[in-house]
Amino acid sequence: MKTIAKLKIIRGSTTVFFAAIIFICGFFPELNIQVAAAVLSGCILGGIQGAGSAGIFIIAQFIFSRFSLEQTGNFTAIFASTFISGLIASSPSIIENKISVQTFLRILLGCIAGFCIYYFIENLFHKNLIWAYFLLTDIFKCIGIIIFSLAIRPKIASFLFPPKETEKEIEELLKKLK
Repeated sequence: MKTIAKLKIIRGSTTVFFAAIIFICGFFPELNIQVAAAVLSGCILGGIQGAGSAGIFIIAQFIFSRFSLEQTGNFTAIFASTFISGLIASSPSIIENKISVQTFLRILLGCIAGFCIYYFIENLFHKNLIWAYFLLTDIFKCIGIIIFSLAIRPKIASFLFPPKETEKEIEELLKKLK
């Protein structure tokens, strides 16, 4: 059980770290990089863990805003964009040493879908938002996210799923199931 607990702490800490990045990027609203941080979280961590980081961010933001519901549209859009981009990009693989063409295309589509879903949901809450304009200005953010994801994803994969410890984790889980 020791290996399982250690890996849970590592994976949980990584999720909290990405939630903190999303939170910190919210302090720079003029740059509009909070959306990019959320999409980045999804593209690197995958759907479930990326959505977990967005969820932690939303809970913290909700508490700091003294339980105000005026940011509901933004919270919904950030959570959905992180989850969708993570589902499309998929979770980092145990054997992801270098990026394949398939992984590159998944990250590219995940990044584009994340931004599109964010602006679509924001448009539902704020009818006067010209989301096509914002989407065009986010092309450079998309390129940066893709390059950063391609560079860091194998390192995150080896950090979250170290080969020797992952084998021990699987053995412990199999023993527990028997």
